[in-house]
Amino acid sequence: MRILVTGASGWIGSKVVSELVRRRVAVVAMGVEQRKAGPWINYVPGDLRNDRCVVAVQAALQECVDVVVHCAGYAHRPHETPEEVARFWEINREGTRRMLEIARRVGASRFVYVSSIAFYDWANGADYAEDGALAATTAYAGSK
Repeated sequence: MRILVTGASGWIGSKVVSELVRRRVAVVAMGVEQRKAGPWINYVPGDLRNDRCVVAVQAALQECVDVVVHCAGYAHRPHETPEEVARFWEINREGTRRMLEIARRVGASRFVYVSSIAFYDWANGADYAEDGALAATTAYAGSK
């Protein structure tokens, strides 16, 4: 089995990669950096902010990927300027749409979307399940 992990060198993605490698799973890493070295069998640079990445990443993979674990994203920012808000939507929503297209093109049978609990309504302080009330109080939460 080969698993493509997006955002592989990020905070969450690197933990996912480490666990998969520990379990002896073949990991193909993807990120915006041009890095090559890591515990993965292949590294594919890709910027999810434009549609050209769909074809470029598909060509760079050169092998079937069974599962995509999509950890890439643009995370919390204390000051949500109009530019920051646009970037949240471009990377988190449109980037995910692009990644779904890549997964389809490379024949992945599963797509795991790693998100955040930031979009839940925490006003009453209760624990929440996946079907809990939602409240996109930030651009980050809304884009996820």
